[in-house]
Amino acid sequence: MPREQVEEFRNFVNSNRLMDIDLKGGKFTWFSNPRNGFVTRERLDRVLVNWEWKKLYQNATLTALPAIGSDHCPLVLRLETREKFERHFNYEAYWEDHEDCEKIIKQGWGKNENKRNKWEKLQGKFKSYKKELEQWSKKTFTRADKKINQLKEEITKLQNQEFSEQ
Repeated sequence: MPREQVEEFRNFVNSNRLMDIDLKGGKFTWFSNPRNGFVTRERLDRVLVNWEWKKLYQNATLTALPAIGSDHCPLVLRLETREKFERHFNYEAYWEDHEDCEKIIKQGWGKNENKRNKWEKLQGKFKSYKKELEQWSKKTFTRADKKINQLKEEITKLQNQEFSEQ
């Protein structure tokens, strides 16, 4: 990049009083292809904001995801903190292919719920069989999403550690 363009960009950033948002996750956003066993790592990608924006979005976070399929890490900008939310029950169609699925549903449905009226009793049965299915599923099936997240964390760690000839 020509020196004049770099200087012009710096002047723009300074005159508008822009600042980086702190980067969470990896500290690098770009990786070169290895040449002679040497990989260059830099923080090229950034999000610049001014004080007014920073005051408006005080809880904003910027996270670098692992670089997968590109030499740049995707950046995720969240403007508000994520609140914990109640997970919804999802019935997985592949459960039906397992020989124990029907037994687990009947087991949960048949639990004795001491409720006052039929509606509360029905709600209790739904809650009970959902709980049984979720517990059974955790023990019986491998969670691909957890494995994917675990592998992404490993990639991030590898991308952030010092490289050696070993």
